[in-house]
Amino acid sequence: MANFNYTDYYGGIQNWGLDISDEEILYCGNNAGLLRYNGNNWTLMEPDTTATVRAVLCADSVIYTAGDNNIGFWKQRAAGNYEYVSLLPQADEIGVRGETFWNIARHGRKVYFHSFANILCYDGRQLRYVVRNDHYKGLFPTPEAIFTQKRDGSILRIGKDEALDPFCDDPVLHGQEAKFLFALDDEVYLCGLSNGCIYRIEKGRCRPFCSLETDDHLPVRVECGGMYRNRTLAVGTIGHGVFLVDVASAEYRQIATSRLQDLNVHALRFYGPDNLWLSLDNGISALFINPEVCEWRSSASSGIFFDGMQYADCIYMATNRGLFRIRGDRSEQLPVAWYPLQFCNIKQELLCGSTTNLYKLDKSRDRFVSMGDINGVRQFEYVADKGREFLFLRGYSGISVLQFETGTWEFRSYLLGTENYRHILPENLHTIWAVHSQKGIYRLRINQELTAVEHVDNFTQIDGWADYDRISILNIEGAACFFTPRGVYVYDPDRKTFLKKEAFSQSIRKLEDLQNACSTAKNNVWISTKDELYLYRIGDNRIELLKRYSFIANPLLLYDRHFQFRQINDSLTFVSTCQGTVAINSGKRNSELRDPEPRIESCRYWSGKRIAYAPVEGRELVLPGSARNIEIRMTEGLAGFDTSFSYRIAELNDSWSVWDKSGIIRLPMLPSGSYLVTVKDDKERVLDFTLVIEQPFYKRGWAIAGYILIGLFLTIGIGHYVVKRRDEKFLDRLKQSQRRHEEELRRKTYEYLNEKVKDQERELKNNMRFLTQKQELLAAISEEVDHQKKELGERWPNKLYFKLVKLIQSGETETDKLLSFENYFVEIHRDFMLRMQNAHRDLTRSELRLCCLIRSSLSTKEIAAVMGIATRSVELKKYRLKKKLNIEREENLMSYIFSI
Repeated sequence: MANFNYTDYYGGIQNWGLDISDEEILYCGNNAGLLRYNGNNWTLMEPDTTATVRAVLCADSVIYTAGDNNIGFWKQRAAGNYEYVSLLPQADEIGVRGETFWNIARHGRKVYFHSFANILCYDGRQLRYVVRNDHYKGLFPTPEAIFTQKRDGSILRIGKDEALDPFCDDPVLHGQEAKFLFALDDEVYLCGLSNGCIYRIEKGRCRPFCSLETDDHLPVRVECGGMYRNRTLAVGTIGHGVFLVDVASAEYRQIATSRLQDLNVHALRFYGPDNLWLSLDNGISALFINPEVCEWRSSASSGIFFDGMQYADCIYMATNRGLFRIRGDRSEQLPVAWYPLQFCNIKQELLCGSTTNLYKLDKSRDRFVSMGDINGVRQFEYVADKGREFLFLRGYSGISVLQFETGTWEFRSYLLGTENYRHILPENLHTIWAVHSQKGIYRLRINQELTAVEHVDNFTQIDGWADYDRISILNIEGAACFFTPRGVYVYDPDRKTFLKKEAFSQSIRKLEDLQNACSTAKNNVWISTKDELYLYRIGDNRIELLKRYSFIANPLLLYDRHFQFRQINDSLTFVSTCQGTVAINSGKRNSELRDPEPRIESCRYWSGKRIAYAPVEGRELVLPGSARNIEIRMTEGLAGFDTSFSYRIAELNDSWSVWDKSGIIRLPMLPSGSYLVTVKDDKERVLDFTLVIEQPFYKRGWAIAGYILIGLFLTIGIGHYVVKRRDEKFLDRLKQSQRRHEEELRRKTYEYLNEKVKDQERELKNNMRFLTQKQELLAAISEEVDHQKKELGERWPNKLYFKLVKLIQSGETETDKLLSFENYFVEIHRDFMLRMQNAHRDLTRSELRLCCLIRSSLSTKEIAAVMGIATRSVELKKYRLKKKLNIEREENLMSYIFSI
């Protein structure tokens, strides 16, 4: 059983009609639109507006849908891209508005739509009435015609001219609603009514076929039906799940009610004889009847499987919860006080090893009785020698021996010198091979009395392999074969060494990943690896692969450490896994369905700002160079339900991608080129296809020719430009050299003149200081002379006094001659005086002279000496000059003058 709900398909909860297309795609009506399932992915397809779709019909490549105020069909524009065509405008033209359609049927080229009040016919161009404003119940298509049921219960046939012809008016139909009608033979039909009664209609009369009821003899309400090749009838009910009816015998059974997510079945369709799809009130379910691999008993219900055995009409099962006996569909736990481990059905006796004793089934009392204190028996090995029959038992305390005498198995002896081995295999009555988990491989020689070990050969490795938990010993055609990850070996007693069987070793797949090997009936050998389970048949020195089970495809087979195998009959094998007890029907064949193969369903990509679809033709996909975010959807249809895929692109990476059940290959961006894409499924079916990413337009041939012409023109133009630029650069370098030469001359001239100016400034400052000192000295002498004259009076000779005064005065008047200030300063700072006069034309000669003295960096005292005035007078002149020059109070006068 596989259950899907709205969290899987992202639609509404409730589902209605469903159908399966020729491409093995499931379509199902849903409260939110139309659901599409390709075996791996669900897609919700919405009509023009979100509406409930109640009826679905797949006809050729067109999907017809109808429901609550929607009627139309979907047609494929490109692989994976569907366009919806609404027939509501035509329905509106003929007066059908606001109808809810419940059924769709097809006969020939005509498609019929049924609502409560009308039946409409669409011939591919026009929609017209078949029944108008009259209540008819359902549409029932058959290969010969389409049938409908009138309000009174009689069944009518819709003729070729769309006339309603009487078909069956049996009284049992009156007041009842027909839910399905299937043609069996010429003029023989099966009709199911809503009350659970199924009738066989022949020549217009109804004969009872069967009446469905539950296991508790409760009546059922039939809702729908489906037929597979006139052999199996499936009936969906409201509240009681699904019934399967054998058409030949009219026997039926109710199935899987405990595992269905909902018991209200609105529609169902067969896909092959063993696969049934159900549309439910709450979800969609797939029912697999007699599958090849299934969970026979869960760990929750029966415990961890140790062993199973078919005996008489029962199957006995040993688990960690106890001993179970299964008859048909009924299971019972037997009230035993011991812990069962292993069964052996031999010589029509059923033996059971437990943790404490060995037991035998007493058929007369229908109970197990103790055979002796042999604890922990996990293996029984049969040996026949000279008309005598023995069983070697592997237990916790070592090896024990049973002998068949007087028609029953009796305890014979314990073998002294034996241990708790992981596995044993008798080579003959007096030679036993044994594998110990820690100590290695033993070849035990047993004495004639079968009581003790006489000689032991111990082998610590086989061809270098010493992981004893991964070494299995099997009896293949009478010889002990040792299965290891290095190969399959046999023992050569003459050379006392192990010889590799090359043919076997090369024929077994993934032998390097071997975990366990187990032989069953008819020379069948099960090989378990980390990821897969294989069934081989070995005989006549040949090995043939019969079955392969991938754990990716069959997650039920995932196991913890070692498989526990038990072959129940020729084809049924029980396996202990993490899920519980899994049944493998290795003999199952189904030739009625095609063998699924990977195929490309669609390829879409982004081109610019839109989604585009690539045509899927053969094994080549061609995409434009602008393609990005590529999505290639792989599928095997419903035939490969829930298949996992892996892929590789040799040109990009030679490793396989991780297994993925979505089947979507996502490639964000690929450069232009051709890529070989290899896709395999979990059953090792392989598909190779070519993915071509075209060159973008700017890499096409004509574009390259244009590039060459443009390149030639550009080369000529660039050459001309280069020559021109070279000449210009030469002239520029020449001009720059001349400018540098001129600048160098100007710089040297400037440096010379600047140095000369600096020398003159230094000379001026020195003269100024000298003049100042001279004036100060003359002033001091004059004061001293005047002081002396006042002190001495007449004693100071007047002639001498006047002579000294004359000399002092003559020194003071020589200032202009000594300094010639204006001419001297103009010679040094002519440019400054011109700038000052241009900036302030109202400056007097005296003010201009003061500016020159300030620019000469003379102090106030030095300026006073030069100008022959008091220091206070100089400060007053500076204040007036600052005001005349409009200098702010906080700004420095000297800074301003130096900035001119």
